Amino acid sequence: MAVGRRGVIFTFISITVLFFTITFIYNTSQYRLRDNIFLAESRIIALDRFISDTESDLERALYIAAFRTLLAMNPQDAADDYITDIDDKFHEMMIYGNLDGQPRALINDSNILLWTEKMEAQGSKLSILFSLTPLNIDVHMVSPWDVEVELDSTLEVEDIGGAAKWVRNITTRTKVNIINFPDPVYGHGGAQPNIIKESVYTIEEIRTNDDKLKEHWESQRYLPCPGAPDYIQRLGGQLGGKSEYGIESLAFPSNYLPGPDIKNKSMVDHIYWSSANPIHCPVDVIPSLRMDNTEITVGVVGRWDFYDVNVDDARCST
Repeated sequence: MAVGRRGVIFTFISITVLFFTITFIYNTSQYRLRDNIFLAESRIIALDRFISDTESDLERALYIAAFRTLLAMNPQDAADDYITDIDDKFHEMMIYGNLDGQPRALINDSNILLWTEKMEAQGSKLSILFSLTPLNIDVHMVSPWDVEVELDSTLEVEDIGGAAKWVRNITTRTKVNIINFPDPVYGHGGAQPNIIKESVYTIEEIRTNDDKLKEHWESQRYLPCPGAPDYIQRLGGQLGGKSEYGIESLAFPSNYLPGPDIKNKSMVDHIYWSSANPIHCPVDVIPSLRMDNTEITVGVVGRWDFYDVNVDDARCST
């Protein structure tokens, strides 16, 4: 009987030890599973925050790059040629900071490629692999005074430990206001840079007041005009272009040219500084202001009607 009781006790102890062993192993596995889940959740949250911060910072980087690129596309001196392939050159300067393979000083370290490298380094500190691949850049006017830049790109973000990975195409937009930008038309013409400022008068006010027309001319400020090139067309030398977002000023050459160098032609800026020379006539109330009558809207309004001026037909020139 004593042997039987010892066998029962041994069996009970064995079962108890086995129970606690299994329980310990189970609980340990549960804790490890929970730890792994918590770690994965933490990494996913970190990736999500990194992506959110990246997209916000990309908007800022895109604005800075676009702003500096638009400035850098202006002529460095009168000998510079117009940049005719605007889209390709804008892409090259925005992404690489170069024009025709050469660094453009005004862009400095503000191109998208350098920003991407900085984000890669930042991600590496957080054990995150980062990649941004630019696919397309579109630049266009959205008002007479605003350039919109759109960057289409592929964004890839991956946890080094393999917890998560995101790959998606994104579109980032920014607007650059051109007020206080130099007008490339004056720069290429060899004149002192003319800074773009909106006229203090509307076209309606100018039409009804000769003094305001004279003040507008002498200030060389700008009016929206659908018969004129917009800012992007001006950058590309498309001085005969017309745009719904076109702008024009009236050149006042005595501000920066000696008398003998003043041209006998229309003083509408994109005509005065171009090779075009349409018929032009003195404005009756301001004889020293000469103006052509090029169509503003096809078959409807010419420039004389647009400004509502009368001219001295007897003194017209070509």
